[in-house]
Amino acid sequence: MVLRSYPTALSLLAVAGLAACGGAGTVERDALVSGVVTRDGEPASRVEVVVYAWPNDHFLNGLAEGEGFELQELTRVRTDRNGWFVVSLDPGDVRPEYTGDGGWVDIDLTFGDSEWPYSFTAIPTEPGEPGGVWQSPHFDGSLFQVRAADRKAPMHLFVDIGERLSVIEDGNDPADWE
Repeated sequence: MVLRSYPTALSLLAVAGLAACGGAGTVERDALVSGVVTRDGEPASRVEVVVYAWPNDHFLNGLAEGEGFELQELTRVRTDRNGWFVVSLDPGDVRPEYTGDGGWVDIDLTFGDSEWPYSFTAIPTEPGEPGGVWQSPHFDGSLFQVRAADRKAPMHLFVDIGERLSVIEDGNDPADWE
């Protein structure tokens, strides 16, 4: 397991832009995030996607002023020739100090050599709930089968790693923000 070190501070987040492509297949029940990565609008193959977990609030609140911490690297995947990727995650693989109340996990994704991570909170479904292991704020676990048939995890991203990293979440249209 690899850990990334950070000084005590919040990460910066860059979000903008648009990317689009298509793919076929399904995702596994423990799919956490899926998406397509492009470079200036063209599919980006073999891009490494790395998934990190942040320590939970209890752990972070226990740090002394100026004390550092490490992110837990959970997994690495590469995009296919069409830029598609799917990350599956067993909640049991996340160390307890990286799991918040209700099993929530604060996630950072990095794409290739981009210097900016994309951050989101992974939300587990309730035990016994139909569907997948994870849900997103935009799609609950009950929609897993519909999204999986479309090769989409509960969190599905359109990422462009061209001149500037841009990420759009499927189902989170900025026009709907109030």
